[in-house]
Amino acid sequence: MKPKAIIPLVLGVCVGGLAIKLVLNVVANAQGASQANMAKCAVAMVDIGFAEEITLEKLVLKDWPKDSLPEQHFEDLEELENRVTNMYIPKDVPIYPTMLAQVGTPPGIQTRIKPGYRAVSVGIDEVTGVAYQLQPGDWVDVISLVERRRRNRATDFISRVILQNVEIAAVGRTLYSGKPGDAPKSMARSVTLLLKPNEVTKLHLAQSNRGKISLALRGNMDEAQSAILASASNDELLGVDPSEHGDAEELPPAAVDHAPVKFDPVPTAVWSVTVLNGNDMRQIEYMKRGGRWIRTGSLQQQYDETSEPRLPG
Repeated sequence: MKPKAIIPLVLGVCVGGLAIKLVLNVVANAQGASQANMAKCAVAMVDIGFAEEITLEKLVLKDWPKDSLPEQHFEDLEELENRVTNMYIPKDVPIYPTMLAQVGTPPGIQTRIKPGYRAVSVGIDEVTGVAYQLQPGDWVDVISLVERRRRNRATDFISRVILQNVEIAAVGRTLYSGKPGDAPKSMARSVTLLLKPNEVTKLHLAQSNRGKISLALRGNMDEAQSAILASASNDELLGVDPSEHGDAEELPPAAVDHAPVKFDPVPTAVWSVTVLNGNDMRQIEYMKRGGRWIRTGSLQQQYDETSEPRLPG
């Protein structure tokens, strides 16, 4: 080969090698910058349910962009061992402190019970449990169907909303609803409700009175509560006057006091009781005015301050 032909070839090789070196340097610098923007983070390898205990087999340590990580995250998997979740954690999601219950919290439904509430279970079937479509986190109204025996010994039934806007803590033994859109995995025979103490006793009374409990599912955005609880009876459905059965309420003569009484403009005390008359459950309120207990809506029914109000028979 002539010398004149070799010189261009050598120059081409040198220029090509220089270009390759520059490209490799750029790639290395980019990789270094990318690594500098990454951080180690504990990530869920599988779906972790609500109130579930975390084990090392459910975790993996991955590089994660620092820009998408909160200031507090876990870089050591052992810090998460035996911790309990307070929410559902999907697979491939980093685990943050806000997703966990306090250290030492045991797994189970205790995590879901809010302060001042109690967990109470009620039985359901396909009809009373909204065709098994209920899931933890749903909100329902509780309806009680009770049997009432009239004075003429005839039997009647009353359906009444006894509790409103109640949260479901668990369906069967399931404490979380799973992935969005998932259908219920089993037909549970019970649901666990979160109730205030005074609601617990009301529900227990309804269940003990040979009553049947049904649940009415609320919409996600419906938080309204009615001051007057809805109810229905056979008489209302048939358009019958209750007085035809001899059930018109009469004041007991012993409770009537015709002596003039001076009333305070504002009640000084209010007392509410639940009256069980046979199979009929009613809520009655009394107010204290002028040193006497008076049934709401009836100024004639008065009681001495020194004694508790007597319930009408």
